[in-house]
Amino acid sequence: MKPENFGHRISAFLGWEDIDFEQYPIFSNEYHLTGEYKDFIRETFNDHVLKFFSKTSGWSVEAANYYLIFYSHNSLVPDNILQDFYRLGLGIFDLFKSER
Repeated sequence: MKPENFGHRISAFLGWEDIDFEQYPIFSNEYHLTGEYKDFIRETFNDHVLKFFSKTSGWSVEAANYYLIFYSHNSLVPDNILQDFYRLGLGIFDLFKSER
C-alpha cells in the first residue's frame, strides 16, 4: 500500500487495477493497494485499518510473511518523535490483528 499518484491513475485507465473498497472511497482514492493474494489482502484490511488510513494520508505499508513495514515515503522520522512513531507503528500492527 502506498499513496496513490497520477501514475497509478494512468495505470488504472490502462487496465491495471488496484484493490479498492466500495465502502471506503476515501481510502481507495488516497491509496494504491496491490498484492498477489487479493482475497487475503481484502480480509486483512479490516474496518479498523481502513478507517484509520481513510483519516490519514501519505503512509506506505508493506508486508511479507510475518513482517510489516510502515513508513512515510521519502521522509525520515525526526529523532525527537521516534518513540511516538514507534508507538504509532505498534498501534497500526494491532489494527491489522483485530477481527482476525
